[in-house]
Amino acid sequence: MKFTGNMNTDQDQNEILFPYPRLYQPQNNYQNDWPLTWLIFTPHNYFNHLTISIMMQYYPLAPGNKWEYKQKDGSIYTNSVTDVNGTIVTMKNSTVPDSTNVKVENGIMYNELLALGNYQLWLKDDLQKGETWDAIFTANGLNSIMSFTVKERGISKNVDGKKYLNVVMLEAESKINMNGNLISTQFFTQYYYAKGVGLIMTTSSMGDVHALHSFNLN
Repeated sequence: MKFTGNMNTDQDQNEILFPYPRLYQPQNNYQNDWPLTWLIFTPHNYFNHLTISIMMQYYPLAPGNKWEYKQKDGSIYTNSVTDVNGTIVTMKNSTVPDSTNVKVENGIMYNELLALGNYQLWLKDDLQKGETWDAIFTANGLNSIMSFTVKERGISKNVDGKKYLNVVMLEAESKINMNGNLISTQFFTQYYYAKGVGLIMTTSSMGDVHALHSFNLN
């Protein structure tokens, strides 16, 4: 069964396939230093495992699934699922040359953050409002942390003229560990995930907006 961005998103999205995340990268700044450098995800070779998918409530991880995002300046990029091999999902973002891996186990998705094998908790099926966790990694030689908080759960959200139901919103605060002291960069990123659709919007305290423009789910 195939779904596209032209579907009626007011229907019960629990019956659609299921999803995964993406590290946010600020608009038009794909190669800068901390805290502006983030991983993103996308496709290639998806004919290898066409029948394989990983079921998550907030991200459909079937090979060939694609999400197209529009930025404030009108530019568009895509994130796609390239391959699924066991618990490892390979993603590709059209703005960067390299693919990125995520790992999904027991309804929990882990992002491989800026180092091979450094899988950190990013998204879960069972989220509760107010829940918190940290993702730890090294960026530009600095011990860095993204502190996540589930700000909203079960809300509706209008994005690019479409209404999405059963949306969860995660906010991540970027911090640096300096000599054992956690220092906030005062940079906050908001991620909106719709059940059965995936990441529908990313915003930041710097005013960046990445809105889901269209999607194609196999």
